[in-house]
Amino acid sequence: MYYEVATGDVTTTGSSTIILNAPSGFIFDTGGTAPTVRVDRLAGGGADSKNINGVADGTSVAITSRTTTQITFTVTSASSGGVDCSLTWLNIRVRPAAASPLASGNITKTGTSTLPGVTASSTSLAD
Repeated sequence: MYYEVATGDVTTTGSSTIILNAPSGFIFDTGGTAPTVRVDRLAGGGADSKNINGVADGTSVAITSRTTTQITFTVTSASSGGVDCSLTWLNIRVRPAAASPLASGNITKTGTSTLPGVTASSTSLAD
């Protein structure tokens, strides 16, 4: 989950991407239910258009693409007008790429969208 501290924290330049990268030694499961990103309004009032991607509070938005190494979500519009939102990735499944030795690592972010507090290719985005 990522949450905005201030309106527009998830920035866009036209369309921007948030790409989740599988840790080294792991792959994303590309079968079964496709991952989504749920957009929840945390603060502020007004029209749904003020939320990230202009969707209603609690809407699960389809991801743009997924492979065994990356899951991409496109941000088409930032939050605005005093609205803060959270993004929650759902149905992400990760499994080891090899049986032994068991690897360890973190899901990290790359892409063209800026997320304050998240350092590209470094900050862990999973518990």
